[in-house]
Amino acid sequence: MILTNSIKNIFGIDCENFKKMKTIINHNLLQIEKDVENLKDINVFTKAHSLLVLAEAYPLLQNRAKWEEVIYVYMESIRDDIKLNKVYRFSLFTGLADIAFSVYAINKTTGYYDKFMNSLNNYLAEGLKNMLTNFPKDNLDTMHYDIISGVSGIANYMLNFTDNSQSVNEAVHLALDYLNNLCKPIAVENKLIPGWYTKSYPSQYHANGMSENFNYGLSHGIAGILVVLSNAFNKKLHTNMSGIKTILQEFMSTAYLDENGCHYWGGRVYLEEYLSKNINYETNKRMSWCYGSPGILRAIYLGASSIQDEEILNFCEKSMLNLTKLPTEQFELTTPTICHGYAGLLIILKSNILKTYHLIC
Repeated sequence: MILTNSIKNIFGIDCENFKKMKTIINHNLLQIEKDVENLKDINVFTKAHSLLVLAEAYPLLQNRAKWEEVIYVYMESIRDDIKLNKVYRFSLFTGLADIAFSVYAINKTTGYYDKFMNSLNNYLAEGLKNMLTNFPKDNLDTMHYDIISGVSGIANYMLNFTDNSQSVNEAVHLALDYLNNLCKPIAVENKLIPGWYTKSYPSQYHANGMSENFNYGLSHGIAGILVVLSNAFNKKLHTNMSGIKTILQEFMSTAYLDENGCHYWGGRVYLEEYLSKNINYETNKRMSWCYGSPGILRAIYLGASSIQDEEILNFCEKSMLNLTKLPTEQFELTTPTICHGYAGLLIILKSNILKTYHLIC
């Protein structure tokens, strides 16, 4: 189902690992081919994620014309699901942005779906505007602003299309204003604290029943805000560095340095811990994309790069290098996934370490 020679040439891998990769890819392709006969009974996001597999595998496929027909059937089914209101959120994970990203990935590979992609993006832009208009003025929730469910994830995807659509451009600028405003301090208990302070995280996550917290993670916290503000700044969509600098300063002032030269941050830091500066770093040492130091360091790296802060870039590079020297059992990873597994760590190491190759030579 995949072209043996092309995958070897692209990845330069040995025969044993090639066989494993071929097995994994073909397993997914067989399932996609099987599902095409019964798409009405399959969840719309399963269909969208199948498109991501096809987008990545496309250069390796045999009988490409056949697979283009499969892609078209999937696209028609996804369009019908949207018309039937089976997509009721706008989020980057299990929302309209999730589907739009999948269509974008296929369109980058095939070039056949510009019209559908642009239609989805304009619909998504209007949805983002409505989200921003209807957010409660008080009681901030991480789902309002984060990468997974909120503004950061949707806006970061839409940065790719600000030159193509006035509606998208307007929505992105509204989102950037919203995220920059979250970086302004607010008064709580007669003290100024960061504006991304939330009160609505379920209290059962904390033994003392506290729900107020500051979230530092990439998936649900301020690292995600930093990513989209930095990417937008690089694209010259805004010139306001205050939000980027505020989040960078927060990370630099709250970093914990251990005996191995590795830096850690709290995942969810509760108000009393934050005010007393008595943060438990031991509970957030998993080397994950979602909450761990690798994901946070990647965000810091992007932020420092956007404003050309060499001191923080050096900090980031050295800390990331020290993480690579840890025994793998200290990574606390148990799955192959991106969110909190080995794939996420590998993606981050590739994106950072390749830029700091001189440090590991």
